[in-house]
Amino acid sequence: MSSTSLKRPSNTSSSSPRKKPRPQYKTLKSLVEEVAAKKVDYLIQLVKKEILPLLQRRNIDTVDAELAIVSMGLVVSAASAPGEKELGEMRYLEVRIDIPDDYPDMAKLQLNDLNTQYANLAFYFRVLLNSLPAPSEFAKTDVWADVQRTRAAILCMRPVEKSGVPICTLHDVFRLFRIRLGTDLSSATDDPIAVASIRAAALLCNEMGNPFDDENARTAKFNECVQGLLPNFRLNHKFFPKLDRAGCEPDATLFADEEEIFPVCLREDKREAGETGHDVYMQVARDYSIAVKTLEKSSTCMKAGAPMFLPCLLGPHLSVQGGFYDGEDYIVEPLSAMYCMLPDVTKERQNQLARLLYALAKGIEELKELASSTAEPPSFPCGTPRIYSSCTLYADTAADTAADTAADKPSTGTLTFKKPLAVDLNNQTLFTATLSTTSAREKLPEQIPVVVKLVSGSYGEDVHRLLAKEGLAPTLHGCVRLEGAPVAYVMDHLDGDWKRLHDLLKNRDLTPLCRKAIRESLENVLKLLKKKGFVHGDLRSSNIMARIVDEEKAEIKVVDFDWAGKAGQVFYPAVRNESIGWPGRPCGPIEAEDDRELLNSWWPRETHV
Repeated sequence: MSSTSLKRPSNTSSSSPRKKPRPQYKTLKSLVEEVAAKKVDYLIQLVKKEILPLLQRRNIDTVDAELAIVSMGLVVSAASAPGEKELGEMRYLEVRIDIPDDYPDMAKLQLNDLNTQYANLAFYFRVLLNSLPAPSEFAKTDVWADVQRTRAAILCMRPVEKSGVPICTLHDVFRLFRIRLGTDLSSATDDPIAVASIRAAALLCNEMGNPFDDENARTAKFNECVQGLLPNFRLNHKFFPKLDRAGCEPDATLFADEEEIFPVCLREDKREAGETGHDVYMQVARDYSIAVKTLEKSSTCMKAGAPMFLPCLLGPHLSVQGGFYDGEDYIVEPLSAMYCMLPDVTKERQNQLARLLYALAKGIEELKELASSTAEPPSFPCGTPRIYSSCTLYADTAADTAADTAADKPSTGTLTFKKPLAVDLNNQTLFTATLSTTSAREKLPEQIPVVVKLVSGSYGEDVHRLLAKEGLAPTLHGCVRLEGAPVAYVMDHLDGDWKRLHDLLKNRDLTPLCRKAIRESLENVLKLLKKKGFVHGDLRSSNIMARIVDEEKAEIKVVDFDWAGKAGQVFYPAVRNESIGWPGRPCGPIEAEDDRELLNSWWPRETHV
């Protein structure tokens, strides 16, 4: 059937049920008002009327209690006030009345009751004050730009510094999604999901470019086109968690279960781009943070990080995001580009869309399996990757067993992540961990403190290992290579008295002999690199670790080998801090003498010689 013979979407109001206006439910706000007005305020008045006079009649000093009650009263007034809640001094939430043991029993009972109820109010009020606005409000640029500066921010890369651990490293469902975007569906005709994806893509490309009377009509037509692939979208399901100031009502939700407890896909739709002035990406990110709060903490989904897919329908364009909760932060990240659902003569757009739908449908299947699983997911520290469990060790850092050698099987180690290694605000690629070796003839300790560095793109592995062999870089123990995710390089953790050379050179107690020893070590690095035809490319003092051994001796270790490799065969990145005065040009080759030129540019300035 030609595209011209396909039916246009019905643009009348009868094509889909009209959505009801979305009321702003204030569940948490109402709870705060109820606790403040009906419980805490009542107890404050009772204490002021009966308990304080009782204590004063017994010549007991009540000044501290009265001051605490004044602070409590200010919080009650703020919590009871109509409209948006504000509190000038958050420290008032920590106030409690001190209750000495020699107080009369009745006084202790009433004051304890007041402290308990006030602590309850303080908990809910703090949650309310730290909650983000409702999704439709949060999606406004002037709103999210303000609230995303707070600790309550969603780590969704808006602004850029609000970024979390790469989402493909948090759950395999997202890593596999990225891989499946490259699936050749033309040879997968025996896969029902592939066939349904191809058909859905064809229908969408023939329908989504048409005009629609309203958002509801576009939503209905999209759901109709994907019905054979993604059935049972629930329209306008309401999520109202207890511990949030707002609820949400995504345009379409898919659940893993008939009871509609475990959402696996939340979708936000817009009739056309720019009509509302709301960012659909920010809106669905806020939807996710609200929906997660409705899950039981003990559920398998919650323990696994509450992974969900978050498609955005923006006129004739479709994108897919991923959402993950690590126990502390809500992390949302695009998993795809914005796909155009319009026909073209080569069918390339249709084929790309089919692969996107295929990856989405397969991922949703896996999330449904996760929701029904009774297996206990492993636990991980907040802010760390969750897919790198086994590390392949290099042959020169751990001796293989005879059986391993005969089977050509490399030695492995187990990684246990500890926490992010904070270097700067935008760095989410360095983590501390413990490497446990498993080879029967290890040359290594059983438990090694390590740093794990996530690298997307090139890494000067050979350069790193060369310098490490000479004691001029941290030992590189091994790596983890998983398709669809950054490579994880595992190296010694330099802690204790190791400091960045940039910081060490500021120490006025650093003797001239130590400076001389550091320079000699750097010269050894340059000679070794030149001998092997290698370059480091970023040999600044911030990428050199150093420690003072004594008044005449210091040691160095070079780090950060992202640009390193063969001279003339590796390249500078497109964007550099040009105030540094780099050799070469952006995207240009890193030549053999560039490391020396860069070293000579900063050494006199930072050593004051």
